[in-house]
Amino acid sequence: AVTASVPGGPSRSIALAVHTPTALVLEPMSTVLSAGSTQSVTVDVNGAQGNLDTFDSGRTIELAAGNSTWTATDQQGTATFAIQLPPGTTTLTATASGLTPASQTVTATPSTYSLVLSVPQGSIQAGGSEPVAASVVDGSGNAVPGTFAIAISADGGDTVAGAPATVTGASAPAGTLQAPNPGKVTITATVGGGAVAEGSVTVHVVAAGTLTAAGPTRVTAGDTTSLTFSGNVADGAAMTVVPTDPDGNHPPVLTATFSGGSASIQLTPTLAGTWTLRAVAAGFLGTATLKVAPGPAAQVVVHPLPTSIVLPGQQSRLYVAEGDAYGNPIQAPVHANVTLDGAGTLSRSSAIAQSGPGVATVYTAPPAPGTATVTLSVPGLPPALVTLRTVPNAAAVAAGKGMWLIYPDWRTEGTAAILKAAQAAGITHIYLEVATSSDGFYGAPALDDLLWQAHDDGIAVISWVYAALWRPAQDIAMTQAVAAYAAPLGDQADGLAADIEENLDPATVGAYGAMTRQALGQGLFVGVTYPPQQMPDYPFSALAPFVTVWAPMDYWHVTERGFTYHTVYTWVAASIAGIDADAGTSAIPFDVIAQTFDWFAGSGTGIFSPTPDEISAAMAAAAASGAEGVSFYRWTTATPQEWAVATANGGP
Repeated sequence: AVTASVPGGPSRSIALAVHTPTALVLEPMSTVLSAGSTQSVTVDVNGAQGNLDTFDSGRTIELAAGNSTWTATDQQGTATFAIQLPPGTTTLTATASGLTPASQTVTATPSTYSLVLSVPQGSIQAGGSEPVAASVVDGSGNAVPGTFAIAISADGGDTVAGAPATVTGASAPAGTLQAPNPGKVTITATVGGGAVAEGSVTVHVVAAGTLTAAGPTRVTAGDTTSLTFSGNVADGAAMTVVPTDPDGNHPPVLTATFSGGSASIQLTPTLAGTWTLRAVAAGFLGTATLKVAPGPAAQVVVHPLPTSIVLPGQQSRLYVAEGDAYGNPIQAPVHANVTLDGAGTLSRSSAIAQSGPGVATVYTAPPAPGTATVTLSVPGLPPALVTLRTVPNAAAVAAGKGMWLIYPDWRTEGTAAILKAAQAAGITHIYLEVATSSDGFYGAPALDDLLWQAHDDGIAVISWVYAALWRPAQDIAMTQAVAAYAAPLGDQADGLAADIEENLDPATVGAYGAMTRQALGQGLFVGVTYPPQQMPDYPFSALAPFVTVWAPMDYWHVTERGFTYHTVYTWVAASIAGIDADAGTSAIPFDVIAQTFDWFAGSGTGIFSPTPDEISAAMAAAAASGAEGVSFYRWTTATPQEWAVATANGGP
């Protein structure tokens, strides 16, 4: 403490924190990285006791590798660098004035290795545990030497205890699976550095006993029913029941407490079809099946197929059925009258009699852009309206404002919440990730659920794929499957966005672009790219002949500091101008991806989320540079303040 005083007068004291920074330390990282891709390297400032010096801020730290150098300023003792390395082995060296340097030898490889997880037993009893081992192998199954930073998790609420930050060697302990509940558990692990494909292993957890279900097996949509599960379970034990609706979605989990050997839950299903309910209590397992029939006719159900967003001359088939209060179609004759308000034509507009649900008429879009409303009237029911939007070209599908969703966003939030937010915000198009190189095409259930409801609301849905391109033939096949996918009723996505971030070899990227264009025909092909300031050698010219729209990931907030309006505006404007220059054409429109997430938080939300002023600057720069659209990554990580600015009036 320092005390200042005036003779005969008052005195004041202030406490000073004295810190002694002594050395730089590289945080644990993989020693095998992916050549050419962006890697995150974190350097800490340690004090004399060997701990992170959180009082140290504003220090300039330099990171060198071969002939390349990067600089960053530490905040609370930590600095983060975004680097790219060419193939080969090099030494990363971090230096700062007056501090002991830190170094780490790493190998950057164009090859993708595989992470292999293993467990001694393929099945265990509920409440048991199982050790997990990890190894990294090449294409021939040989162990890859090096140290690998690993993140490991288990689905279903199970945990992997004692999982290490790194593993070294051909087969190393990677934690212990704790599995209290019966069922199939998938353990998934990823490795930092980008050179190793994700690994997984499945363990079957066997129930300790059986729960017997009692209750009705058939109900009508909207009716409340009670189900009771019985078993040799102690009083006071908690029971959870996971419902699965006919579309494969999971409504909220139901809970009850055992008493006298049984526990009961109540359920009010509204979706017609077969429901399944899985009950778990104290390691005991029980299942029940519930058939839900549609209720009485209450409305006319209309869906435009494959979409409500059409090009001039394109057609949309209008499916019509009588439906109950929840929209479930009823297998009964339909007598409808169809009228059109607006430009375009209908194949049939007089009274229609059908034996059941089906296509009532076909709408053909006019030559000029605009909207048209089709009304279908059935005696005794309120009329149904569907709006069809004619856009001038495929690029216009990505005009306006967009929101990005990863598959877990759809699983967690649900289609109803997504579309409610989209409508309130004036969103015109939604990007939904449905496929990646490591996981394949997994997003069909989300498309089945989201497409028809979004199209009913006049919102376009663009399928988003992540193509690493280390195995180009595999990625092309995956992309072709996504491009061709149609939901059971016939809905299709309004375009495809290809996220290309890893193998940036121009010939490979160009071949992938050509095959994707062939699969899409004249449809929308969005090229998701780095901004040129971050990746100067990005192969824009190789993609340019094939893409309809550029969607640069203009994420400016990649250091832990504040950003001015001018800085963000300049960054986005430079990105658009740079892509035009590198691609050799300014004829390709833009749907700029603005940052609504915290780069430094695993959850995407944190103290380093962009400010509302930063979002305003990005949107203003996009508009001034002629971008037709601006979209936001991600909706679920945007702060309320960010989202309010992002979706206010104005912008492209």
